[in-house]
Order: sequence, then structure tokens, then C-alpha cells
Amino acid sequence: DFVGLPGAFNTKYFQLAEYNEGYCWFQLREYEKAAGAFRKFTDNYRDNQELETYYQDALIRTGDVYYMLRENEKAIRYYAKAADNRMAGSDYAMFQKAKTYGFDQAFDDKIQELTKLINIYTESRYLAAARYEIAEAYRIQDERTRALNFYGEVVRFHPDNVLVKPSKLAMALIHYKNKEYDKSETLYLDVLSSAPNPEDCREAVDGLRDVYTAVDRIEDWEDIISQSGCTGYDEGDLDTTFFTSARNLFFGNQFD
Repeated sequence: DFVGLPGAFNTKYFQLAEYNEGYCWFQLREYEKAAGAFRKFTDNYRDNQELETYYQDALIRTGDVYYMLRENEKAIRYYAKAADNRMAGSDYAMFQKAKTYGFDQAFDDKIQELTKLINIYTESRYLAAARYEIAEAYRIQDERTRALNFYGEVVRFHPDNVLVKPSKLAMALIHYKNKEYDKSETLYLDVLSSAPNPEDCREAVDGLRDVYTAVDRIEDWEDIISQSGCTGYDEGDLDTTFFTSARNLFFGNQFD
């Protein structure tokens, strides 16, 4: 065992033993043991330029371990240390710290942390995700205008990001709830025109069903089903939708 050899204590390899052990446990998903090993490394760390990158990474991985264990207070503490170092990975630490706040329903703290990330790390790979998570925090609190603004920023500033379609779908639903049916329809159709995955396709088609039911254009939905290429719809779905539309008309006193 290397750590038991004479003179090993004064080498960087001795100090890295706990770090490497932490990764071994982490990869085995033995998160409690991983946390213990990473903590030993960070607790014994003394300012050492040769090891500072490992120290930063160990702080982040400790945060990740507690994140996985849903020990949110501890995860936030270690992510905060890594974020404050302003080194490689600090933007990731800020992002994860913000997400952890969200688990505790601390939405103001989550939004504040993500806003800092956007302002400080203007070239971060997490910018689109940060904007999307801010939008989600506002959506959960039913602050629809603010949610729309940040979903819109994802679409405008990150047009090639995988979060664009989820953002458009979320915007479409908010517009539907606001009874802004034209805007909702436009967004749903836009998602369908961009070769969505099956899940997004289904969500867009279902959203259009609700829109067309609300505006008494349910016959257009049958065309959408045939044109969209989405699978999983049959005559039963159409019959149910036509019945719902007719019922809504009746109770809305729209029959002649």
C-alpha cells in the first residue's frame, strides 16, 4: 500500500490518494464512501499550486455526491466553496448550487445564483441551461411574464441548444393559459416543423388539440395528426376530442 511506505507522506501522491479513492467510490456509486474520501482530501489540503486543480475538482465532486444523496445543505456548502474560487468548473458549481436551492423551493436564491452565473461567465456552456432554469423557477411560481422572458432568451440567444424546443413548448402552454391562442398555436406548429423527438411531437400535438378545442377549430386537429407524423393516435382520440369540443360549445351556449 503506497500510503504506508516510508516518505510517502511528503509527496503529492500521498495527498492524492484520498482524491483518487473518492473517484473510485464515486464511479461505483458508493456515494457516502466517496464523500468521506473527498472530504479527507479537501480537509487536509494546504495552499499548493501543484494541487489546487485537484482541490477545486474535489470540492465540486463532494458537492455532486451530496447532490446525489439529496443532502442539500452540504451540497450547497461545497458548491459554494468551488464557485468562490473562480477557477475552472466554478460556473458548473454555481449552476449546481442554484439547482440545489430549487430542491428546497428556495426560488429567489436559485434565480439570484443563476443570474450571477449569466453575468460573470458570459461564455459559459451553462448559459442556456441557466436561463431555462430561471424560466422554470418563475413558471413554478406562476410568474408567467417573467417565465416567458427567460424562455424567450433561450430561444433567441441559444438557437441551436437542445433546450429550445422545451422552451417553445413551455411558452406555448403559458400563452394557452393566458388565452393567447394564436401565439400558442404558432409555437406548437413551430415545434412540429422542426423534426421533434416523439415526446416533444406528442406534447405539441396535444397542445394544439387544446388550442383548437378552445377556439372551435377542432377539425384542424385531424389534419395536424396526419401531417405531423406523431404516432400513438387513433380514431378513439379523435372521437373523444370531437365530443369534448361539442360539450364545450354546449356549455358555452354557442349552439344556435
